Amino acid sequence: MAGVIDKLSTYAALVGVVAAIGGGFYAWGEFNSRLNATDGYGTQIQQLVEWKKDTIGMLSALETRMEAVMQLDTTLLEGRLAELETKMERVRSDIRDNKNDGRDDLNDAYDAISDVEKRMKEQKKEIKEMLKDFEEAIQKRIERALDNPLSG
Repeated sequence: MAGVIDKLSTYAALVGVVAAIGGGFYAWGEFNSRLNATDGYGTQIQQLVEWKKDTIGMLSALETRMEAVMQLDTTLLEGRLAELETKMERVRSDIRDNKNDGRDDLNDAYDAISDVEKRMKEQKKEIKEMLKDFEEAIQKRIERALDNPLSG
């Protein structure tokens, strides 16, 4: 039985060595997979660093432009603005004047039309009276002519 125990202990030791070697390979694989994962992070970190540099560059350019804008003399712009306001007021005034002139012209035309209609009514009345007088005069002549003993 002593030989069996020696063989079993040899096998057990062999299994232990194989397990230790297998564990080492497993640990090595895990290490490599984590290392590969950090390589992906490295490129992302590099991209973020480049983006940060670009952003800092753009911000400095923007600051430079903002300083230039702040240093502009606003009196020229204010003068232009005042000039535009004056022109706009003139345009508004002209529009009001034209509107009032148009209203006055329309009222004058309406008055002229009313006067023409009034005159036409008066002339129509005069013509009717003249026709009535003419008819009466013709009627009288016809009656005189018929009443004249010599006419017939």
